[in-house]
Amino acid sequence: MKTLLASHDRIEILERLANVRLDAQARWGTMSSHQMICHSSDSLRAALGQKYISPSTSLLKRAVLKPLALWVPISWPHGVKTRPEMDQQQGGTRPLDFSSDLEELRILVKRFCAEEGEFAPHDVEISIRSVFDICPNMALPL
Repeated sequence: MKTLLASHDRIEILERLANVRLDAQARWGTMSSHQMICHSSDSLRAALGQKYISPSTSLLKRAVLKPLALWVPISWPHGVKTRPEMDQQQGGTRPLDFSSDLEELRILVKRFCAEEGEFAPHDVEISIRSVFDICPNMALPL
């Protein structure tokens, strides 16, 4: 499984981000490439404790679905809603300037990987898939 803990995986995701274009067509889901950049930034902000995410209160979601989503190598199903704070059409960060938003995401990736402390993100195995919602059909160009 790919992880931001592995430098070669981190380099790969940063290279893929460098190839994202504003006019790229969605190949999976409905987000534009610019919305995906902001969504990914919001995910990292949440992991760094900079953004609040409302809890998913269902025991089934916490005990069964979350571990499946994070650790089972299956494609993410279409139509599954994200938390409102992560949705760019609701409470997520709105896309403003593509270049600035993309640079902010690069900075957040590096900050996420450099965090230190007892509960630092790098002390917990967090897969690229869980942070970037990457699946085989995602709209990130290779």
